[in-house]
Amino acid sequence: MDDFENPENMPEENKPERKSIAASLITAQAVCTVIILIAVLVMKYFFGGYYKTVKKWYDKNFCAETSISEVLEDSGGERDEI
Repeated sequence: MDDFENPENMPEENKPERKSIAASLITAQAVCTVIILIAVLVMKYFFGGYYKTVKKWYDKNFCAETSISEVLEDSGGERDEI
């Protein structure tokens, strides 16, 4: 086994930086969010009919009202009264 396989044994100039990994992840998430936002705005202002269809589908499937009792019943838990 090579001594340099373990990051602890690597010379300082070759160690992967944890800060750069976190920054890369945050940057990727921000870029994806901006792309999704731009896509929604373009769809809303240039393809209004399609936007209404997608919004209706989204509201039906993701924004449906759910009561806490439904969630607890499905998970097998019980509701404690305070």
